[in-house]
Amino acid sequence: MFYADTALSGDSTPALMCGYYFFGPEHVLFGTDLLFGIDKKITSVEQMAIPDADKYQIFEGNAKKLLHIA
Repeated sequence: MFYADTALSGDSTPALMCGYYFFGPEHVLFGTDLLFGIDKKITSVEQMAIPDADKYQIFEGNAKKLLHIA
């Protein structure tokens, strides 16, 4: 029932991969605590060696599911 926020990993793709393997793709949400440097956070997720479907889940699918947004 826990979700991981990508803001906690900074701009580190290896740290994101660690969270991905620990929490699973269905429990990682794209997030940032400030807009400065958001492009680096987006790039870090895009550089993850995971299926595009999992990247979609991280960027928006998991949040939509968690927040009950169609």
